[in-house]
Amino acid sequence: RGIGVYSLNGAEIEDVLFQNITIHTSPAWPFARPIHVDLRKFNECSRPGSIRNVRFSQVHCQTDGRILLTAMHGLRLSDIFLTDIHVDYRKQGVHDPEPGGRTAGGNQFSNANPDARAARGVVVAENVEHLLVRGLSVRWPSVPPSFPVPVIWAKNVTGCHFEHPTAEPCGRAPAHIRA
Repeated sequence: RGIGVYSLNGAEIEDVLFQNITIHTSPAWPFARPIHVDLRKFNECSRPGSIRNVRFSQVHCQTDGRILLTAMHGLRLSDIFLTDIHVDYRKQGVHDPEPGGRTAGGNQFSNANPDARAARGVVVAENVEHLLVRGLSVRWPSVPPSFPVPVIWAKNVTGCHFEHPTAEPCGRAPAHIRA
């Protein structure tokens, strides 16, 4: 992944800006994610942490993956901003996370969020409070994927604002899905 922000053992992460970054993820790695934010407890004994006020601005992603923003049940990411993000699928196509996404694992793969792990979407968000997506652009491959890909998939997201998109869903998917 290009950028990973993880709080697994009680870390409090706040007031972070990622700006003017170019990311290339490798299709050789399954479930590539150019941007991944995950808040959870590493195990039952871990204390919960927090992730809030994290901004991604002017990020160009050449990938086959998704932007994945997740917090385990009972926790919430807060104030996540995606501004002027460009996702380019033209060279690598679009990976379908649905087959195998729920059962795939690893310490850096939103283990507490099986629905999000398998969700199709350019931006996938679960358990987020105040999500702003402004100026998202997507370039699809010349041969579209055989499955529908919405721009945003959201579950238990409050205060979601989607402004000035130049992104259209791919296939017969709606622009937004609230699971």
